[in-house]
Amino acid sequence: MRITLFDIACSVFVEALSFGEVEGGPKLPWIMRVIARNNHAKKCKALKAKLKEHEDDPYLKACYEGKLKILTKQIEILKDEKQLCDITDATKDITRKLNEQLTNGPSKDGTSWLCGKDYTIADMQWGLVLIRLQFRGYRDLLWSQYPTIERYYQRLMARPAIQKAVVANHNGQKIGRLILWRKLSLAKNGKTFFLAAFVAALVGVGARAFHF
Repeated sequence: MRITLFDIACSVFVEALSFGEVEGGPKLPWIMRVIARNNHAKKCKALKAKLKEHEDDPYLKACYEGKLKILTKQIEILKDEKQLCDITDATKDITRKLNEQLTNGPSKDGTSWLCGKDYTIADMQWGLVLIRLQFRGYRDLLWSQYPTIERYYQRLMARPAIQKAVVANHNGQKIGRLILWRKLSLAKNGKTFFLAAFVAALVGVGARAFHF
């Protein structure tokens, strides 16, 4: 079976790298740890409910059982430092292979993409992976030593669709924080002040987990 560049991008365990912590890697803000735990708990509860709802349907039951098994394994990995380190080492190897492809493949001319002149699903998937890892703060650990990957990342970020979906949303978060802090400075009621301070901190710290 031929392994494609798309397959290689899909093999990056983004979930573990987004919500786990490894030695030498970026620290996860406490609020993101809380959000991750709550989200995982809600997903587990929802999947168990679906399993009960569709217990008489073999196909759907198997699908939900598989999904629950994957989620349970993800939660287990997030608590296991060794597995997280293994995932980080594997990701370093994957980024090295990406660098080799960018250096020696069609994109070495600086204008083409991973598979040729056209932007393909392989670039889309790698864009999702690199953007998520960059926002989480993994650039220094994973590809700062590869200028070719950095140039590729900047080309991806310059695409109009990425600008609209990612950059505009990030800027919107910054505007939202400014509005919250403005309300905080004008708040006179003690309870209002406390609530505004808490929400502003929540938005500010959470957004920094996926900074540029």
